[in-house]
Amino acid sequence: MAGTARTGRKEHRTGSEVAALREEFNKVIADLESIRVGAIGGDGGLLSAPGLTIGTSSKAEVKNVAAAMQLRGSGSIAIGAAETAFTATTHDIADPDTDPREAYYVLSVQADGSTITITKGADAVEDAAVKPAAPAGEVILGWVKIQHDGSAIFDATTDDLDSAHLTVTYEDAPLMAASALLAGTVNA
Repeated sequence: MAGTARTGRKEHRTGSEVAALREEFNKVIADLESIRVGAIGGDGGLLSAPGLTIGTSSKAEVKNVAAAMQLRGSGSIAIGAAETAFTATTHDIADPDTDPREAYYVLSVQADGSTITITKGADAVEDAAVKPAAPAGEVILGWVKIQHDGSAIFDATTDDLDSAHLTVTYEDAPLMAASALLAGTVNA
C-alpha cells in the first residue's frame, strides 16, 4: 500500500495520511451533525402541526392551534392555541411605487412554549421574498407570506389579513422527522 511503512505484519500510516483521514472523518461528523440538527429543527422540532391561519377573534392576527414540540435534551412541550398580532410599523410592507411588494414572516416559539414571536424578512418585489431565520433558541412554527398588490401598503396595525389588496399564504413548519425520534437523537 502506497504511503505506508510495513513493520512485520502491521501497517503504519504516515503523518500526512493520518491528517487526511482525520480531515475526512471530521467532514463526515459535520455532515452527520447537520443532518441530525436538520431533523430536529436546530433547537427542536414540531411533533404536531400548528395549523397557521387567519385569526378568528381578529383577522389582523395569525392563529395557531395547540401543538407540541420536542427540544434537544428535554421532553415534549405544549404550545397553547393563540392569536399573535403583528407589530405596528416594524411589520409593515412599504409601497415605494405601485408595484406589488411582499415579505415573509417567521412565527417561532420560545423554548418554554409560552411566547410566540413574529420576525419579518426583508421587503421584496413580487415573488422574490426570502424566509427570515427565527431568533436563536426558538422553534419555528411556520411562515406567513404577505403580498400587497401595489395599491396600498400592508399596515400591520390596521389591515385584516383578508383585505382585498393582500394575498396571504400560511405554511406550517415540517414536523420533526420520525427517524430523529426513533433514533433518540433529540436527546443528544
